[in-house]
Amino acid sequence: MATLPLCMDGEASDWYVSLDNSIYTILAESIEAWKMYLIFRFRADAAAALSKADAMTHRFENEGIPGNLDVRQYITKKLALYIETGETNYDLIVK
Repeated sequence: MATLPLCMDGEASDWYVSLDNSIYTILAESIEAWKMYLIFRFRADAAAALSKADAMTHRFENEGIPGNLDVRQYITKKLALYIETGETNYDLIVK
């Protein structure tokens, strides 16, 4: 866990160096603490992510056009957004 701070760059690095010493102690002892603190700090707004996922669409005829996702990329990105919001309703995800 001592190497995790070395992997940080930009905003994550700035966040880490601004932490209180007591939090460093907690992070040194637990990967679950790392997970909790990182999610708390960097998780996207659930409502915004849900809206973004709901608004995503895919059309096969647009594949290959710069800026458009192929079907695999589309599904992966949309699923990641739903997971980030904590949504687990399969019917909602596959619509």
